[in-house]
Amino acid sequence: MMYAYDKEKQLRRADAVETTNAPFQCPGCQEQVIWKRGPARRPHFAHRSDGACCTFSEGETDEHLMAKGCLYDWYQPLSLQIECFLPELSQRPDLKYQQLVIEIQCSPISLTAFSARTKGYLSAGYRPWWILGSRLQPKRHWHVIAKASCMFDEEGFHLWGIDTARQCLIHYREIHWHYQYGVGYQCTWFSEGCPYDQETLQPIHQEQTLPQPRSSPWQPSGYQYWLLQQLIKKAPRIMEVQAFVYRLHGHIAQLPYWCYQESRYGFLFEHWLLAMRFCFHIDPKQSFQDWLGKLCFIDWTWSYPLIDQAMILSAMFEECRYLEAMFRFQNQ
Repeated sequence: MMYAYDKEKQLRRADAVETTNAPFQCPGCQEQVIWKRGPARRPHFAHRSDGACCTFSEGETDEHLMAKGCLYDWYQPLSLQIECFLPELSQRPDLKYQQLVIEIQCSPISLTAFSARTKGYLSAGYRPWWILGSRLQPKRHWHVIAKASCMFDEEGFHLWGIDTARQCLIHYREIHWHYQYGVGYQCTWFSEGCPYDQETLQPIHQEQTLPQPRSSPWQPSGYQYWLLQQLIKKAPRIMEVQAFVYRLHGHIAQLPYWCYQESRYGFLFEHWLLAMRFCFHIDPKQSFQDWLGKLCFIDWTWSYPLIDQAMILSAMFEECRYLEAMFRFQNQ
């Protein structure tokens, strides 16, 4: 942890104290803590090995300590609170500014714990902003926490990370999914001193950048052919979707052509998007509630606590209506 009380009961930052200020006490449990520093580690406070503090987690990595200190310094003019205890939640976010809480996640955490913490913040009226360390940031295969940390707005899905070596924030944006090549995105790096939104604290893109051409454009007919190949190989994830559609007397390689069109929401559902569209195709005149009723038979859970599930499903229903009507008109 970055802060502790000194012998004068003053809250002191770990990189601004000396041994003469000892002993130090934990702001949470009031037990004595040890001031640590070294040639390769950022100064910090730690409980003794036999401590049992419930409000501070131990084992912070160097990356986590450095990231927390960097962000605190960047936003210092706004008087951020660092390691501020929230008694109504018994949680201590890394940083807090008004109703914004910033959590820096550098080590793996279960989706259950991540979702519980996020939903706790939201239910108490806070706005959580998760920033990922290098270990959890997107690579070829996305960690479940990387997807769960994504946010959604009018520009699409986006995610934040931090590079402590370069001391910059990383914005993963224009996140999209391709049936064959997985998740793609663009990155922008922001350093200290860049302009940021005064409410969300997120850096602002100063220039409008044109989307870079994708190396693998979406081809509806290509998706249909690719599905046939995967069915021949009996690929498990494709066979699961096929089993669901088959129970409804359909086949994922023989759906209406509009079902293979790219979706803005493919990142969330991937191939299960086919099953959801087929549920709409069964009765294009059905209501939104009737369509939701059919989706209840799909074995999936909502793993995105920062994204409004009802809003996404409503938008997907409208997308189905638009695509079905457009292709029906073209075929008349």
